[in-house]
Amino acid sequence: MINLILLEEKKKLRLDYYARVISVFLPLLSFGLIIIIISFLPTYFFTMDAYQKIVKESQSAEALSKKTQQADMLNTVEETNQQLSLLMKPRPSKSSLDFFNEIVNVRRTGMAITNYSYNYAPSSSSIVIQGTSKNRDIIQSFSDALKQNKSFRSVDLPISSLVSESNFPYSINIVVKN
Repeated sequence: MINLILLEEKKKLRLDYYARVISVFLPLLSFGLIIIIISFLPTYFFTMDAYQKIVKESQSAEALSKKTQQADMLNTVEETNQQLSLLMKPRPSKSSLDFFNEIVNVRRTGMAITNYSYNYAPSSSSIVIQGTSKNRDIIQSFSDALKQNKSFRSVDLPISSLVSESNFPYSINIVVKN
């Protein structure tokens, strides 16, 4: 039966057939693409929402990081200022060794210095001298000599140091002029 149709008619029938196939196939293809696009929309919106959250979190983390860096810098500056203030405190005009030499220069024979303690403070420094003496007259004259020294504000010899007659321990408290 196909042989009964003329060639021109066959070509026309083929073209009509292809036109029908294409006219059916294109709407099906369009419908399929629309379904695929619609199925990807929720994923797209969820992804965009997650992306926006991540962007916000990274911006807040950067801001927090900057604040933390600023706080760290401020702490470093404060610590440095504290250390500088310690270094810039006024130092005594005389050292502990100078005071020790002054004390040793007026030391009397018959007495021994066993302990020397120097405590520096900006308001008032103090020295404590401990030792033993052969008799109380030696320690009393030593104390009087220290009182005449202009570097010392006060010299205290406790009475308990003068109780025994010989070979007794003594302790003298000296307040230094600053």
